[in-house]
This record gives sequence, C-alpha cells and structure tokens, in this order.
Amino acid sequence: MEVEIVDSIVDQRSAVVGRVGPRNGSPLRHLTTAERSSTIAAAIAAAADQGFIGGEITVLITDDAAIHDINRRHLDHDYPTDVISFGYASDPDAGTLEGELVVSREMAAREAAARGIDPFAEMILYVVHGTLHIAGLDDTDTGSAAQMRAAERRVLVKLGYAPEIADRIVGATPTC
Repeated sequence: MEVEIVDSIVDQRSAVVGRVGPRNGSPLRHLTTAERSSTIAAAIAAAADQGFIGGEITVLITDDAAIHDINRRHLDHDYPTDVISFGYASDPDAGTLEGELVVSREMAAREAAARGIDPFAEMILYVVHGTLHIAGLDDTDTGSAAQMRAAERRVLVKLGYAPEIADRIVGATPTC
C-alpha cells in the first residue's frame, strides 16, 4: 500500500499548494517524521483490516477553511467537517484500493481538547475512519456505525494504542 501525506492546505482554486508545511498565517504545522510514519501506518492498518493490501491513498492535512470549501464544492455541505473520503477504485479480489482523504487538523485539535484526548490521536482516528470508508464501511445506521466503531478500535489497538485509550479515542464519531 502506498500512502502519500500532504501537509499543506488547498488554495482558493482547490489546487494543492506545491510545498510541504503551513502557508502564511495558517495554523498548520509541518508533520514530524514520527507523525508522518504514524499517519501512513494508520491508513495502511485500516485498509488491511478490511482485507486490502495494496493501492494508493493520499492524505491531505488541512484547516477548517479548506475542508469547508471542499465539503461545499464536492459534497454540497456548507460547513467544515473532520474528514472527507473520496474512494476512486477498489478491487477486493486483488486486495487493492485507491482514494483520497482530507483531514482537518483544526477540527481534530478542537474535538480532542473538548474530550481530553491527544490531538494527534484524534487526527489518526480521522485517517482510520476515512480509510475504512474508502474500503467500503459505512456508518449511516446503528448496525453499520457499530461495525465502524469496532473496526476503528481494532485498528487503533493494532497501531499500539492501549484498548482503554482506543475506547476513549473511538468514543467520538467522526462526522463525515
């Protein structure tokens, strides 16, 4: 599985800014090497949990303004959100999938502060959640939401979070 992390923001034309790191005045900060590795591992682990062993996922780490714009233009939702997933192709027989995730680092920081958890752990939950959507899971009703929460917890535990910490992290339901 190939995972590309884009730590940047989207400009007004929705073109990815061609550099890694924050734009002037942006609340984003460059991901550390460990954060990049953890983000990649999260996407790979979530895909593997659903039987996918290859493919490509791009993760755009952005702010509320940019995710709001993407949400409005592509999904007709006029508000910022935590994570948006775009699944482009999946082949369960070959074990491959392709897609893109857009994650709001600002939303993760706010939600984490409100729930008393680590902001990066919240962001990892968004990556896991969005990847699970790309892999075919949904959370539109009670049954599918329970399956999503169980998969999120399994993946977080595989990533090294203690079960009780994974339970606290998964306690929030991403709003994609």
